[in-house]
Amino acid sequence: MAMEINYKNSTYKHKKSVLITGAHHSRELTSITMNLYLMMKLCYGYVKKDLKTMMSLNETTYYIIPVVNVDGFKYISD
Repeated sequence: MAMEINYKNSTYKHKKSVLITGAHHSRELTSITMNLYLMMKLCYGYVKKDLKTMMSLNETTYYIIPVVNVDGFKYISD
């Protein structure tokens, strides 16, 4: 599963895209936390109309995949 975060009413015609992934290997649990933190920070900044966040979302579309290796994550969590 992935999440796309951007500002739909952007003034940019050619926005940059950033792909952020985590948990490529089963023991990389910290990378999941960092991706979820980034998602929350971007969403919170959007809701609160934070200037830096709004400028970033206006110029960039973020695609975030917190867990790439779902089977490895399941194995470790069991």
